[in-house]
Amino acid sequence: FYYDIDNNMSTEELIIKDIKRTIDDSDITYTTSPIEVNFEYSNFGKYQVVGFMADKYFAGYKNSTIPGPTNSFGDINTLSQGQLHKVLTDEDIKRTISVGGTLALKDGYVLKATDIDLNARTMLLVLLKDGVEVDSTPLSKDQTYVYKKRVGSVDSLPLILVRFDNVFSGQESQVAFLKGIFQISETATSIKVGDRYSKMEVSSIDNNKIVMKNRESIGLSSKTTINLMGDLKIIVADSGTLRFALSVERKGTFEVRGTVYPITNQWTPMNFGLDVGGKNIGFY
Repeated sequence: FYYDIDNNMSTEELIIKDIKRTIDDSDITYTTSPIEVNFEYSNFGKYQVVGFMADKYFAGYKNSTIPGPTNSFGDINTLSQGQLHKVLTDEDIKRTISVGGTLALKDGYVLKATDIDLNARTMLLVLLKDGVEVDSTPLSKDQTYVYKKRVGSVDSLPLILVRFDNVFSGQESQVAFLKGIFQISETATSIKVGDRYSKMEVSSIDNNKIVMKNRESIGLSSKTTINLMGDLKIIVADSGTLRFALSVERKGTFEVRGTVYPITNQWTPMNFGLDVGGKNIGFY
């Protein structure tokens, strides 16, 4: 499941009751609730994320502190509208953009600085989408550019946050410094009651949680793999005694980590044993 190792926080819980070789319908309950995490650029404050079927999604803005000019915003919850968005960029790296230069974002967006005023410490910022201008605004030092757009059922959803840090003039160029970029996908994953994901079905959704239950009985026959929901599977051991494990199957390039275990002075087998592609690589 999704886990924020920096803050020791997770959002997902799976409960299986009355376990036997056949798990009856509604005996598996999956619940996930949003949590607040810090922006990488800490002056932005916090936003909400939710793990959903072991993936991280943006769930809303809460306790954010976005310096304007007039484009600041309050709490916005997308989960209550059944919308989850991928976090595309969350960074506090200092970047530069010169007059006439561009900075590529995600989802086909590009920032372009068309003018920089050194005396006023301002710049004119233009936002392009697939080569077409969609927005422009003057921005002063220490202000944050916010691009909002209606997405699904959420009106004026901030998709892009970019903080303008300072300007610099050299002999041949004028450069603006940006520090703090956040972007979420404008394509939302829509979730509503009754949606089915393999063996699981959404039974309720609101701004506080998503709940799913198994909509049919599930057999745990020896040496079988059951697609429970999304990439989450149940792997049943080749044994006369019922033993099974939860597994998340991934393809492509991704971060790999071992078991999360509390700080302790005593090592146990729980601290070891990471299986990748059928190969146990031990402590990671």
